[in-house]
Amino acid sequence: TEGGVTILAESAEFESEIDADAAKADSASDDPRTSARGRARLRALGQLD
Repeated sequence: TEGGVTILAESAEFESEIDADAAKADSASDDPRTSARGRARLRALGQLD
């Protein structure tokens, strides 16, 4: 916003800190939260639309 910043994440990772192989494995998880986190990390790396 013009007067402030709102953060909508509990945590964040720099692109350089993301392990692409771990993110791929997480994205294939049966656990919905783990899978969503893996897909988000892959999107951050530009490996998923």
